[in-house]
Amino acid sequence: MTPERKLEVLCRQHGVPRERAQRLLPLVQRALDAQGQLRERILEVVTAALRADAAELAAKAGAKLDDTCLRSVGRLLHDWPRQREA
Repeated sequence: MTPERKLEVLCRQHGVPRERAQRLLPLVQRALDAQGQLRERILEVVTAALRADAAELAAKAGAKLDDTCLRSVGRLLHDWPRQREA
């Protein structure tokens, strides 16, 4: 398996865009060149980095969704007193 393909597979597993993980390609290359325990440890480092990226992306998406929801609810509530008076 090529380093590019291995990184693509890992990105798909963790839900991280390939472009964001490009910086990890040299580590993946090193892992695939290594043997045994060293290979596994390097891949663990890559996996941990991808998990951190996935968590960061999820937090940003959640914050954006929270903001969108609050704005939508705010608009509804802002008009609510006027609607009751009518």
